[in-house]
Amino acid sequence: MDLFMAFTLHEADGLVLEKIKPVSVILPYEVGDLGEYERVLRSKPIIQKGESTLEFDRRYWEEPILTANYELQKLLLQQVRQESNDTENSLPLRERIARFLLMNAYLGIPTLESVAANFNTSPRTLQRKLQEEGITYQQLTDSIRKSLALQYLQSGKYPLKEISYILGYNELSAFSRAFKRWTGTAPVHYQHV
Repeated sequence: MDLFMAFTLHEADGLVLEKIKPVSVILPYEVGDLGEYERVLRSKPIIQKGESTLEFDRRYWEEPILTANYELQKLLLQQVRQESNDTENSLPLRERIARFLLMNAYLGIPTLESVAANFNTSPRTLQRKLQEEGITYQQLTDSIRKSLALQYLQSGKYPLKEISYILGYNELSAFSRAFKRWTGTAPVHYQHV
């Protein structure tokens, strides 16, 4: 039941795109490490006979739940199709990886290890080949994230929180810092331009 409660809390975070702190956590039994339970469940558990309970603030009943956004995916695939006129193998590795990242961006930005496996090479070899082309994997993923962020913001159809989550940022503040680093302005200001 403990695992189920932690899983439920984690899933609820993903549905509303923020870390939820329960109003209360009730457990029907004594626990060994109360501090660890408090850390994982984000609330000090109350030991009380009966059932295990996670109680959330009422405002979460009104919170919109993130669902698949097919319009956003369509926009992404249009951008990929525009760039798919070149033959894949004649392109430099950085271009092939950029295309791969764009085509799969709706799944999030994959790790270096995942991309290396997809390109049938080791992560170290992939890093070395990219370095020979004058770029790192991090710079490449930042470039893709920036491009997608600008496109999503220009469309004016998506809330910042959703764009942040789609681009792989767990916190809106992390996305805002990255966006400011890329463009010199906050995404909120860019949206109104």
